[in-house]
Amino acid sequence: MKGKLLDFSVTDGRGVISGDDGNRYTFAGKDWKSRANPSPGTRVDFDFEGKSATDVYVDEEESATTSRQHAQLDERYSSLYCSSDEKFVFGLCGGLAHKFGLPAAAMRLIVFLSLFVFIGWLYLVGIFLPKLPTKGVPRAG
Repeated sequence: MKGKLLDFSVTDGRGVISGDDGNRYTFAGKDWKSRANPSPGTRVDFDFEGKSATDVYVDEEESATTSRQHAQLDERYSSLYCSSDEKFVFGLCGGLAHKFGLPAAAMRLIVFLSLFVFIGWLYLVGIFLPKLPTKGVPRAG
């Protein structure tokens, strides 16, 4: 039978599985047959005797499908994007922070300082460019 691992206690060496038939089955740590450690939410394949699960294995077929789904979701994050959760500056700071693995507050500071540098650069250019009159003078080109 197949089901989903609900809980596993390392200290007790016992776990609970919710079977696809709607029943719950308990199992002992000695019945866990996969290399991966038991973690809640893992899809499993198991035999049962009454309300006890035996020979519990990770459902590799289900795990492969889940991995493919996560890979498809991750493709959306390969280019630049805005965050729908962190909405500072239209989510741009949250998206950039997520993309580059930074805290959102750090990205906000970087964007804030970058704006000052950009605006400062414009003023600096304005100071050094020659000043010429533009009113009444025909436009170039």
